[in-house]
Amino acid sequence: RQQQHREFLARLVGPAHLDEHLRQHEAVRNLLARGQSRRAAQALDRLVVALLEETGAADQLMGHRAVRLDGADGLGRLDRDIGRIMTLLKELGLDGDTIVMFSSDNGSTFNGGTDSRFFNSAGPLRGLKCDLYDGGIRVPFIARWPGRIPAGSTSDHVSAFWDVLPTVAGIVGARAPDDTDGISMLPTLLGEGKQREHSHLYWEYRSRGGGQAVRMGRFKGLRLGLARTDDAPVELYDLVDDIGEKNDVGDENPALVERILELMMTSRTASEHFPLPR
Repeated sequence: RQQQHREFLARLVGPAHLDEHLRQHEAVRNLLARGQSRRAAQALDRLVVALLEETGAADQLMGHRAVRLDGADGLGRLDRDIGRIMTLLKELGLDGDTIVMFSSDNGSTFNGGTDSRFFNSAGPLRGLKCDLYDGGIRVPFIARWPGRIPAGSTSDHVSAFWDVLPTVAGIVGARAPDDTDGISMLPTLLGEGKQREHSHLYWEYRSRGGGQAVRMGRFKGLRLGLARTDDAPVELYDLVDDIGEKNDVGDENPALVERILELMMTSRTASEHFPLPR
């Protein structure tokens, strides 16, 4: 397996960069073994950025000027290059032992030379990147693991990126760090065992006047404009019946609004680096 790993990286980044990438991979593993998950995540971020730069993927995805051609061409290149990785995994005999996950760090963007309205990128969702409406924070998540994840299966399980770490820990048989709110998605992915559910999910965004959002079951509450007022109202939406967040049902559910407001106050960790205006 180690030799196959070397061959995979060598073909992806080139022989000239192979030793440095292997050294960084080992550094990430050592940090995880010592329980230093935050430092490991930072090291992994640096590794991914270096990989994008060395393979030219960053230039391929962001180097075009024509807005609509850029969007279409970027998707085409993304599809092609992911296909190259999947083909290489098969050629090296790693396909059946590799789980591939695909997602996005935020909803459809409005910048970087894109035209989200033309492509209807957010579909029925309200908002775009930087919004706390679902168009800004709800993203697809695709996972493939031949022989383990049933092909074509789907799930309505509500999860977030902080669930990825405990999920990967479960896959490799490691203990997830104690200082995380994440819950392993492995039972959902494999279709085995009982899946734990989040009591709620919490987001906050300091820019654009400051805002907070809480997802709890089928409902989502958010309040915006915290830089302008200490008493910003809570908007409440039923995401099952109203995926576009058009109808505020807060007046009909005062107890739920109060509970969500309480969670907004208690779910965050105060930070001098990321103060939230109130």
